[in-house]
Amino acid sequence: MARRWVNLVGVTPLLLGMVVPQMVVAPLVLAQSSQSRQPTEAQRLYREGERLRGQGTRESLQQALAKFQQALPLFQATGDRNGEADNLDSMGRVYDSLGQTQQALDYFQQALPIWRETGNRLGEVITLDGIATVYRDTQQPQQALNYYQQALVIVRELS
Repeated sequence: MARRWVNLVGVTPLLLGMVVPQMVVAPLVLAQSSQSRQPTEAQRLYREGERLRGQGTRESLQQALAKFQQALPLFQATGDRNGEADNLDSMGRVYDSLGQTQQALDYFQQALPIWRETGNRLGEVITLDGIATVYRDTQQPQQALNYYQQALVIVRELS
C-alpha cells in the first residue's frame, strides 16, 4: 500500500463547521513499493509529474499531464491499484488547475472506486476533497457540500 502525505486543508474547515474559499490539498507523495528498493518506471514518471505539477505554470502542468498519461498504463499493467488511483487523482488535479473541470471530475470519478476497492480511506478522502473543490469552484455548493460531508465521515472514522 502506498504511503501518502496530505494536507487536509479542504476537510479541516468542515470540522470547524465552515467552508474556506481557498482550500488546497498538497501534492501527494507515492512511496516506493515495499518489494523493491528501486522505484518502478510508473513511479518515476508519477514523481516527475508531481514535480512538474508543483511548478504550477501552464506549461509545467501540460508536461505533468504527459508524465501521468505515460505512467497510467504502467500502473495498470502491473496491477498497482494504489499507484493507479494516485495517478488518476493527480490527473484530476492537473485538469482542475487548467480550468478543465469536466475532465478533472472524470479522473477523480475514476480514482474514487479504486480507493474504495483497495480500502485506502485516506486516498478516498483526498479524492472526495478534489471532487468537492471542483464543485465549489464551479459554483455548485450543494454538490461540494455532499462530497465534503462524505470526506468528513471518513476523517472522523480515521481519527
